[in-house]
Amino acid sequence: MRTLKVSEVAAEAEVSAHTLRFYENEGLLGPPARSPSGYRQYDESALERIRFIKTGKALGLRLSDIKELIEIREHGRCPCGHTTEVLDRRISEIEREVDGLIQLKDNLIAMKESSGDGRYRWCCPELKEEL
Repeated sequence: MRTLKVSEVAAEAEVSAHTLRFYENEGLLGPPARSPSGYRQYDESALERIRFIKTGKALGLRLSDIKELIEIREHGRCPCGHTTEVLDRRISEIEREVDGLIQLKDNLIAMKESSGDGRYRWCCPELKEEL
């Protein structure tokens, strides 16, 4: 199995070296072997792990969710059932976020429509005095 330097893993995984160190510090990426001079030496499994993290992030999972799935996977159990729970939880969070954004949009539209002439009491100095 080939060993890879930080820069090689970063290039192949299309992430920065800083991201690799961050993932390692957060427990998403296990500590790599070290060369006699102390340089990090990753193996191919690091690339697979980073791809898994990136896929999870692209799906909108939080790093804590991804870490949870990685930990279950590492203990030799299929995380499929737990994956469903994590995904359901994230779907619920996204639904709440969407609801909040819809409410925000409605509030902005109402604010915009509150002034027929395009002037708003909260930002026009001459109208503030009328308050």
